Amino acid sequence: MKKLTLIFLFFSINIFAQNVENNLGGKTVRNIFSFIPSKVDKINGLSLGVWAENLKSEKDSLKINGINLEINPIIFFIYIRGGIYIPDIDNDSSYTENRNRKYNLTDIDGLNLSIPGFSNVNSKINGLSLTPLTICAGEINGVSISGLTNCSYNLNGVSICGIYNSSNQVNGIQIGLFNRAKKLRGIQIGLWNKNGKRSLPIINWQFRD
Repeated sequence: MKKLTLIFLFFSINIFAQNVENNLGGKTVRNIFSFIPSKVDKINGLSLGVWAENLKSEKDSLKINGINLEINPIIFFIYIRGGIYIPDIDNDSSYTENRNRKYNLTDIDGLNLSIPGFSNVNSKINGLSLTPLTICAGEINGVSISGLTNCSYNLNGVSICGIYNSSNQVNGIQIGLFNRAKKLRGIQIGLWNKNGKRSLPIINWQFRD
């Protein structure tokens, strides 16, 4: 009986969320709750699923205001097959180009919880992001915490991880076993820290060219 009640409640929430869906200026907005990926342009509330993306077309983007909860099995299989996932984030020209074109972007304002990890180089996260394994985003503005690795083109804030931090441009603080920033305006704390000016153990810094 309890299982039937939970199933009924689950589908009732989804139906209600769909009922408050609106179409404003050609953009589809879903309030309160939505599964992801989804064919909507904006979610105000809770997004739940395997990854945050707009499925209408390759050119459409998704904006989430609230909480993004992902359970993404793809990251888990990447770790099993290839070890620690560290993408190449040295060149942010493709990210900048997609931003200017507003092409296939995912923006999250609020709380991002991804299990076992989050990977979307066309994404921008404004707020707090938490994962057990890895966070790989185009831009992070806020606090990013993961168990193993944090990677981004641009970081404005604090990045904390268990093993490896890697960003093209950092304005803020990196804390991890190994930290790397091509352009740094801030501080690195870890066993080994590398930026565009120097490489040092324990603590490193750079505030100007």
